[in-house]
Amino acid sequence: MTRKPLINISLGIMISITLIVACQKSPPGEGKKEAQTRVIQADQTQSQQPTDSQSVAFDKIRNCIEPNFKRKRLSAGEKAYISNPTSNMGLLQAGFLDSIERFLDSMKITVQEIQASEVSSELVKKIQFLIVPGHGLRGDTSTVVYEGFKSYVRNGGTVLVFSQPLGIAYSKLMEGVEALGYQEDKTDNFTKIIMVDGHPMFEGVPQKSFIMAFDGHFTKYPENVKVYLKREKFNQAVVLGYPLEKGLIIATTSFTPEDFDRGYATEDNIVFFREIFNYYKLPIDLPKIKAGEEAKIKIKITNEDNEKKAVKANVEIYDPDWGFRRFYKEFQVSLKPGDSTFIEFVYHACPTARPGIWHVTYELMTEEYQLLTSEQNPKGVNVLLETLLQPHQEALDGRFIVK
Repeated sequence: MTRKPLINISLGIMISITLIVACQKSPPGEGKKEAQTRVIQADQTQSQQPTDSQSVAFDKIRNCIEPNFKRKRLSAGEKAYISNPTSNMGLLQAGFLDSIERFLDSMKITVQEIQASEVSSELVKKIQFLIVPGHGLRGDTSTVVYEGFKSYVRNGGTVLVFSQPLGIAYSKLMEGVEALGYQEDKTDNFTKIIMVDGHPMFEGVPQKSFIMAFDGHFTKYPENVKVYLKREKFNQAVVLGYPLEKGLIIATTSFTPEDFDRGYATEDNIVFFREIFNYYKLPIDLPKIKAGEEAKIKIKITNEDNEKKAVKANVEIYDPDWGFRRFYKEFQVSLKPGDSTFIEFVYHACPTARPGIWHVTYELMTEEYQLLTSEQNPKGVNVLLETLLQPHQEALDGRFIVK
């Protein structure tokens, strides 16, 4: 009896076994990851030309290895850098700013800083989504400011309001709405929450019931208002969708940013609002897949340089938290200044892929000569190098949802 058949295991079986190990929920260490990659690379070298199915399996192994995720938290007093003049999202400069800035920074959400005096119907031309921090709308805020918010929403803007101290702030912003603010509510903060009405912005939220923290609730609202979340115990609405002509007010009694700043926020809290922010970067219907399925990606890339030709596009895919790069591929292109083209490819999602909106980015490279000199060759020699032409930018049309 010989052991030879046990030694000559086929490449397909080895890849399948390795894939099962790689996609387990318990993440292997870096040493194990490198060993797995070396095994596949060695087998590919022996076979010279791996089949399409083998290449897919290899990509899955690389993408499925789950490193230990640790959400970034800034130290107390450390300033978050979230300002971006090109963002379509704005942050009202009022209320608990430090907390909301740290919260947004942890999810790599950038915003434009907006003063209350700027909020009007014209603001929609500048930003389409406005965040109001906790305590950003006090009861003594002038009527002029509230009218500015209403005109902004009527003209097509979306406003997300976090927890306010008094219910009158919600009543002044939304006609027919009555509420208790966090200074008035006496019910539990951390409690089980049920999602009632759906919306495309919640497609990437994995659960329909979860534990979240709220301080305050809505006691009255018109019939055309959608209740997104309710406390299960008291049947109290805590997140509303208030339509106003062309726009929408998402009113919450959540103090998640403040809890995040103190280290108390649950992951459910964070994911719920992360998906709202990610959706409103460009609120369009996104392709939906399940973990383990294929996502067909098609992105438009444009050479925005005025002088140089782009010869390569480096495309990356990141998970919903921007925590890890899950895909990288180089595509040869030929784009003169101002030219555009489309890149299409298939991404094989890992069976353990996290639910939520996934991000696609690209950068453009150019070719140019660089003179390299040395003591032995002072005149130097021209070397053709690929250099960065256009840094990473998010391809919003390439995003997809893992459910």
